[in-house]
Amino acid sequence: MGEGTLPRSMRLRPLVELLGSWNASCLEVPAGGDAAGMVPRVHFREDRGEVMRLLEAEMPFVMHGVPDVDAACARWTDEYLGSGPMAPPKTFAVTVSGSHRFMYRNPKAARGAGWGPAAGSASRTETRRMTLGEFRERGLGDLAWHDPGDVHYYLQLGAREAEWLREEMPSLQTLSFEAGATAKSRRARLKQLRQGDPGEQDAAALLQVDALDEDAFESVEGSGDRRRQERRAPDGRWATPGVVAECHLDFSRNWVAVVRGHRRYLLIPPTHCESLYVDGEPTSPLYRHSVVDLTCPDVDVFPLLGRAEAAQVVLGPGDLLFIPSYWLHYIVSLDESLQLNIRSRMAVKGKREADRCLEHGRLRARLGDPRFLAPGEFGDGGGRGAAASEFSSALAPRHLLSLSLVLTWGAVVAGTAVAGVVAVLWRAHRAFVRRGKRRLRTLPRTSPAP
Repeated sequence: MGEGTLPRSMRLRPLVELLGSWNASCLEVPAGGDAAGMVPRVHFREDRGEVMRLLEAEMPFVMHGVPDVDAACARWTDEYLGSGPMAPPKTFAVTVSGSHRFMYRNPKAARGAGWGPAAGSASRTETRRMTLGEFRERGLGDLAWHDPGDVHYYLQLGAREAEWLREEMPSLQTLSFEAGATAKSRRARLKQLRQGDPGEQDAAALLQVDALDEDAFESVEGSGDRRRQERRAPDGRWATPGVVAECHLDFSRNWVAVVRGHRRYLLIPPTHCESLYVDGEPTSPLYRHSVVDLTCPDVDVFPLLGRAEAAQVVLGPGDLLFIPSYWLHYIVSLDESLQLNIRSRMAVKGKREADRCLEHGRLRARLGDPRFLAPGEFGDGGGRGAAASEFSSALAPRHLLSLSLVLTWGAVVAGTAVAGVVAVLWRAHRAFVRRGKRRLRTLPRTSPAP
C-alpha cells in the first residue's frame, strides 16, 4: 500500500527498517525512535472533523484530551487502586511466561495446552490468580526489568472482574439507548450527540462508531429475541516492563487507552498481512499471530518480510489509539504500563485481504511449511529447540489426519464419479441391445430358396 492510498497524515515505512533502528528488545526510546508524525495525533475537542475523517477512512490515529481518560490518569494512583476497586482479597488472572514474549492463547483451539513463543526452551505460559500487590511485587522485581529471558507477568483485567470501570470510564463503552429503540432513532441520536459540543456531550458519542450495531450490545440469556442494550465495559492489560504482545490481527475494531506508563505500537495494514506469515490454522494456538520473531527478523528465512510496511507510535498516559479491524499490531511495554481496551464489531474494509492472508497461512501450516511447524524460530533467531520439536510432533498427527480425510474424501468422490459413468454406459448398452432385438423381431421371415 503506497502513501497515495492513505490519508496525508498517515505514513508508512519498511518494517525491517523500523526494527533495525530500534530493536524490539530495547526499552529505551532512541533519538527519533518515536517516528513522530507516522500516526496522526488529534485532539478530542478541537479536531472533530479530522477525527470523523479518519474514522470513516478506517485509519489508525491517536487522540488526546478525552476528559475521562485524563481524569483516570490523575486518579488511578497505587493507593487508590490498591485500597479501592482492586483491593485485596480480590485476585486477578496473571499470565506468566518464561520470557518477555506473550500472545493470545485459545485453550480450546490449543486443546488445553498453554503456548507462548519464548526465548530458549521456556515456551510455556501459565495463568495464576494474584492480588494486585502480589503481581506488582513479582513483576517489578530487578530480574524482570530488562532481560528478555527472565520471567515476566501480564495481568489481564476482564470486563466482569472490573465492573467499576463502567463508572470510571464512561467514554470507553458502547452507547446505551432506550429499550426498543429502532436503528433509525439510534442513528439520529448518535448524529445529534456527535454534532454537539464535545465538552458537554458524552465522549462515547464520538468514540463508539459501532454503537448502532446489534453485536455492540450484550445479550441476556432467557430474554428471547429481545436484547438489553447496555454499556459494555472495557477490559484492561497491566504489563510489567519489557512485556511483548506478539504481532497479531483482531477482527474487531479496537480503542486503546493508556492510563499509566508507555507502550510502543507497530501497526501493519491488512494489505501487508501475508508478508508477516500469519498462522491461519484455526486449531493452532498461534492462530492470527505472525510466526516471525520481530526481535530478530530474518529476511532470509522469511523473504516476504522485506516487503512489509508499518507505522510506529509510542503511547503515553492520556493517549487513545484507534486500531481498525484487521490491522496487525505489535506491542512492547516500555515500562510498567496499564491500558484499557474496548472492542466492537468487524469492519468491511480490509476483510478480503485478511481472509486471503489467513487462508494462505492455513494452507501453509497444513502443507507442513517448516516456518509454521517450528516456533523455536521465535526465541533463538532460527534455532529449532525442544519447543519446536514438541509443537511439530503435536501438530503432525492432526496434519496426517487432515491429509487422510482429504484423500479418503477424494477417493470417495472419484469412485462415485466412475461408478456413475459406468452405470450410464451400462444403461446405454442395455438400451442399444433392447432396440436391436426389437428390430430383429419386426423383420419379415423369409424361406430358404429351394
